[in-house]
Amino acid sequence: MVAFGHNDRATFEKCYQEIEKIRKEHPGKELNKYRKYVNIGRAAYDDNYDKAIAICDSIRDEVGRLYFLANIYDTRDLK
Repeated sequence: MVAFGHNDRATFEKCYQEIEKIRKEHPGKELNKYRKYVNIGRAAYDDNYDKAIAICDSIRDEVGRLYFLANIYDTRDLK
């Protein structure tokens, strides 16, 4: 989450791979909250901004939702 917020793609990619590894090694482990945030970054970095915004819209905490929306738009504008 922090790596995406700082537009640090290299760190984000490393964290994304770790989350995916944990998910595959421990299929019953509850990672939904973290996966949501990681999937926002994944979609934004893959230039799928509509998907990133749709995932972001499911965040109930308004401050958190606005934080991620701002980062999605920053990521898009840096292209």
